[in-house]
Amino acid sequence: MYNEEKDRYRPRDRDRSSERRFDSQKEEKLYTPGWVRQLRVNPIPLLLQSTNPGIILDTYRYGYGLPSKYTEVEKAQRDVDRNPSTIRLLSIASDEDIKSSTEAESAYGLEFLESLTRMEKIIRAGVNRNHNLIQPHVVKLMKFAREDGRFPLLYHHHAHACWVLLKLGLSGNRMLDKSIFWLLKRQRADGGWLHRSLVPDSKTFDETASCLWTTAEILQMIVLRKSLLQEIDYEKAVKFLLSNVEMENSSILMQSKSYWNKLASGAGNEAMFSGGTLKVLEIAADFGVHKYDPTVDKYVKWLKNLQMDNGLFPMDAGKMSIADESVTVRVISVFRKFAKNERISDNSA
Repeated sequence: MYNEEKDRYRPRDRDRSSERRFDSQKEEKLYTPGWVRQLRVNPIPLLLQSTNPGIILDTYRYGYGLPSKYTEVEKAQRDVDRNPSTIRLLSIASDEDIKSSTEAESAYGLEFLESLTRMEKIIRAGVNRNHNLIQPHVVKLMKFAREDGRFPLLYHHHAHACWVLLKLGLSGNRMLDKSIFWLLKRQRADGGWLHRSLVPDSKTFDETASCLWTTAEILQMIVLRKSLLQEIDYEKAVKFLLSNVEMENSSILMQSKSYWNKLASGAGNEAMFSGGTLKVLEIAADFGVHKYDPTVDKYVKWLKNLQMDNGLFPMDAGKMSIADESVTVRVISVFRKFAKNERISDNSA
């Protein structure tokens, strides 16, 4: 018998049968997925005219959900790999020895953060593990993991390092799995995660609710390593996030409610962990939550209303809206995933 409550939090694999294959450039221009029609303006034609090859690649990969072997994806990947800015980013020396963790802890942490930031830029550029210049950067980042699997700094940095490595195709790497296990076993009773360094001065660790943005980072990461999901109560973690949207964070990490409006993410120390309400919707979609879930439905409607006249979505939901291509790709990816979740639910009923 179909159990809706259990099913709504189960991460989804791609339903390949529901995706239409691109056979020609003409079809690319004509094809509009059904879920795009929910938006006031179709942003895909504008995204495919971007001067940033990474945006075009991500539109095919995450907007349309096309696999890497499709002609359009392969071409876009070649454009990314040959892009001068990509080559400059990857050509920066990365194989120098890292400082020992027994040296000044702050210098060690800063070096890790610099490596993590560089890897974030590489991911955002669209580089994959097949690029001939990527290996030294991967090796350097993995060297920061200690023998027990722990990465430096706080839990959200640790989770983001694991996410970057999983995005580059290292799923199944034993050392990486050890790092993921180290983090997962620190889930708290409320479903989330909290590093002691993020507890406000006026409270104790036990009386402080888990950190919303740390929890979001960990869920964003673990959905890429689905075989380890049994190590945590992921249903409780997703519910924890959804029940606290628009609430002030209990920890000191991005504590203000204003961070829910910051839809864009970037490569800075704080920007890597941003994404606002859109980030929570991405997580909900990845874990199979339906868009008719009351909380999700509320914020999907809110998100639709943010679309600008040119079809793009803003980097911030505030008054001074600035169009952002990366945010727009993430939005259309979310709509595609919610549509897929509904189809799977209907077929399972």
